[in-house]
This record gives sequence, structure tokens and C-alpha cells, in this order.
Amino acid sequence: MLDKIFESEADLFYLNYNNKSISYLYCAKFSNYAWGWTQVNVRNYEFLSPRHFLEWNAIKYYKKKKFNFYEIGERFNDQKNFKPTDKEKSISEFKEKFGSDKYPKVIFNVEV
Repeated sequence: MLDKIFESEADLFYLNYNNKSISYLYCAKFSNYAWGWTQVNVRNYEFLSPRHFLEWNAIKYYKKKKFNFYEIGERFNDQKNFKPTDKEKSISEFKEKFGSDKYPKVIFNVEV
């Protein structure tokens, strides 16, 4: 992961609160496209929802750098054969607030 940062293929964002780092977001990038790869919060500060603030600032950073796309991930919905967890629903509702185009995700199996 560190190599990707030094090779300009990734960035590490962090959020300080009361002089303490409480949240980290590792983003990958390719050409004019970026996405959050992994994120972690210090447990005692999760009540602040630091991911929201950190993700929003990462999006603003890439927009300022003239990136055309920032992938925020899939939106989970209740379906006939899939029931997302409360965490997946919460993350999806958070992502929805950024606004974006919506595209279907098609999954299929092919027997050979």
C-alpha cells in the first residue's frame, strides 16, 4: 500500500480531531479516476461519523485536481434473494447523499 502512494497510484487521507488522528481513508487512483479502497476510524470517535467528512474532502480534493470520476461504491437495496445488513444499508444511505448517476450491477453465471 505504501508503495502505491510513493508511485502516485494512491493517496492516504486522515482526519484530526482535538490534535488526534481519528480516521484514515486510503484511495487508489488511475488516470482521472479515484476510489476509496479502505477506511478505518478510531473506535471511540465513530459517533462523529468521521468517514462522511473525510470522504467528502477526498472528493473535493480530486475534483480540484481535475479528476472526472470518484467511485463511491455500490448501493445496497432489499431484494428478493438478498437482504443487506444494517451496516450496508447505512453506508448506502450515506453514499446516496453525494448524488450520482446510477447504473445496474449485473451478476450472472455461465456454465462451460
